This record gives sequence, structure tokens and C-alpha cells, in this order.
Amino acid sequence: MTEMPTERAEGTEVKADDRSGEAVSDFDWEGYLDNQAASAPMPSYKSNNEDLPSLESTLTRGTSLFDHLEWQLKLSHFSLEEDGIALLIIGNLTPDGYLEEPLADLAEEAGVTVEQAEAVLARLQEFDPVGVAARNLEECLMIQARHIGADDEVVVGILKKHLPNLEKKNYQAIAKDLNQPLDEIYEAAKVVMTFDPK
Repeated sequence: MTEMPTERAEGTEVKADDRSGEAVSDFDWEGYLDNQAASAPMPSYKSNNEDLPSLESTLTRGTSLFDHLEWQLKLSHFSLEEDGIALLIIGNLTPDGYLEEPLADLAEEAGVTVEQAEAVLARLQEFDPVGVAARNLEECLMIQARHIGADDEVVVGILKKHLPNLEKKNYQAIAKDLNQPLDEIYEAAKVVMTFDPK
């Protein structure tokens, strides 16, 4: 066996040899792993500092509707004045995305005309999700119908006059009132059912 160079540490002679590779392969890995499995687990860290957030509060949260709309607003080309009314509208949406606050009141608060507020609202309603900031269910669904180009006579008739009949699946009454064949009503109803009311 060839001797490796020796090193001196604090007056002792240490010899390195080439058996280190053998030592690794001869190591009893099974015994080591069995001992590790049988030993007690490492204690988990628990802070006594009440100022630190809990684990649950540090988990990633989903984006809120407000944040999602505000992000889109930043990417849009609104004037400073339009941006102000847009933020006011977004801030007054219900959790379902509807605008229940009268637009005239928001326009007055923002110091803009109702026409300006209407124009901003129309642009916001095209944000994702399409139909957000609608003032009622009919408006929400109409925006979605226009967006996909399905705002034909039958779909519009259903949305304007027959949402309760659609909910009850009373297709006969819708067909009779709109003077349309029943199969046209079925097809239009399928389209309307794909829209998201919230």
C-alpha cells in the first residue's frame, strides 16, 4: 500500500490512506437508516413571539376581484380623471362583481359627469371577467352575449323579457312570446346557460 502525504496538526501525525472509498461502500446503510427511523423526530419550531404571523396567514392567497381589476386598469389607457372614477367603481363592487351603488352618486363623488362615468363603466365591463360591474343580472348577461357575438334577436329577447321563464325551463312560453320555433329557443337557451352570472 502506498502511503499518502502526511499532515501535522498540533503535533500529531495524521495519515490519509486510499481506503476511504472502501469505507463508504462497507458502511452499514440499512442499520443507519433503521436507527434514523427509530429515533425521535426533530422538534418543530414554535415561536413564542405573538407578533409573528401564523403559518396559515403566510400561505399564498388568491387574487381578489379588486386586485384583478386594478391590475387590468393599470394596463389600460385611462386618463387621470377616468382612472379616478374607475377605481371608485371597482371599489364599490359587491363580492359577486355587481355595481349596486348608483352611478350618478359615484360620478358626483369623483367630480365627473354621468356621461363620463357611463363611458368608464362600459370599458370596465369589458375587463376580465366580462360583465363585471354590471348593475343587474340582465346587463351582466347582455355584456357577455355582445362580447361573444351572440346578441341575436332570440338571445336578447330571452335576456330582456324571459329570465324567470328560462330559470324554470319554460321554453314553450318563451317561444310563444318571441314568436320563434322551439328549437331556436333551445339553442339560444344553451348559449345563455354558458354565461357566468357572477
